[in-house]
Amino acid sequence: MTRQHPTIALVFQMPLDPIAGGVQRVTWQLGHYLAQKGWNVVFISLAIAGHKTPLVGRLQYPSEDVFVDRRLLRRFFEDIFCNSKPDVVINQTGLYSEPDRTLWELSKAGYFYKIITCFHNNPALFKENHRHLVRYLLRKKRWVLFFIDHSLGWKVLMGWHRMKNYRSFRLALLWCDRFILLSPTFISELRWYVHDLDESKIVIIPNGFHLPDMTGLPAKRKHFLFVGRLEQSQKNIFLLPTIWEKVQHRLPEWELHIVGDGPDRAELEAKIEKLSLKRIYVHGQMNPTEHYRVAKVFLMVSFFEGFGNTLIEAQMQGVVPVAFRSYSAIEWMLNDGVDAVLVPPFDVDRYADKLVQLAIDEVRWPFMSAAAVSNAKRFSENIVGDIWCKILSDVLNDSLISA
Repeated sequence: MTRQHPTIALVFQMPLDPIAGGVQRVTWQLGHYLAQKGWNVVFISLAIAGHKTPLVGRLQYPSEDVFVDRRLLRRFFEDIFCNSKPDVVINQTGLYSEPDRTLWELSKAGYFYKIITCFHNNPALFKENHRHLVRYLLRKKRWVLFFIDHSLGWKVLMGWHRMKNYRSFRLALLWCDRFILLSPTFISELRWYVHDLDESKIVIIPNGFHLPDMTGLPAKRKHFLFVGRLEQSQKNIFLLPTIWEKVQHRLPEWELHIVGDGPDRAELEAKIEKLSLKRIYVHGQMNPTEHYRVAKVFLMVSFFEGFGNTLIEAQMQGVVPVAFRSYSAIEWMLNDGVDAVLVPPFDVDRYADKLVQLAIDEVRWPFMSAAAVSNAKRFSENIVGDIWCKILSDVLNDSLISA
């Protein structure tokens, strides 16, 4: 029999920090939302340090690296579960096999909780971007790339990748009671790996967002905005100076603001300096809310995304995104020509032209800004939270039936 106020445990491998990345923000927000709805919430991080204290619920994390020995990971979970006795574990680690397997084994070894596994990425990200990713990874080891960079090499690599991920996805689906994807477009991508896919466990739940208070919104400025991790292999940030070089002289009153930090920040700033670009500002990691509030146009240039949280965060504040059609979910999330502008990947000249057209069209932009706010409401915390509450109730009812 389940308790009147069931306990939800959210398991994730990163530090709990809502401004450090997409999964962290989603985990923080989901935990706080469920706590407000009356669920007992335990945040379980597998990271040793770097945490922010949650406003509700409890945070648990290890004092040592639990990945060096699987027995340490099991003992870590057991110590927490003996006290918290979760009814449902929301596993945010995706295809991380050790936590997946350990959580499943413990659920069958006397702890009796249900598992919801969340896959926070695009299943086709490597399939669609393997040449770019491998070339970038091996950019300093050209001799290794020599053995891969030909038709047979890529074919062998993709065969190995598909076989490996068939096993990973099959096990992830086996070791859970529900499997969450962020977009309905991802089901067919998952089926490419798992040809005999059983969809009975799959549920589509997009990321949810807290709608901001729009009263007292400051006047919009002629600001383009990029928010994200400053890392090239996924975010494609080195394209930002190239685009701005094509735009800056055509829009002399506009500025480009870049909010974020990451391993390639220094190289990005070096490219900006080398091109002698004006009115482009790199702010580092910070809460981007004030930048969203005053910006008019949002830039996304990523090679791929899992969901693209910043697109919806921008729209919530009336910022119109311009983005490449670089992953399938984007056309489900945004409406080209209505609340966003989508550009074929990776046509830099067309992207720059679209930015200029949007910036100078003082009639079109206000309508698109209002439409962006309206579209973002589809992903509001309450709408997505209601889906979560229904799924949680369903798996708890499964527990009652099986008991």
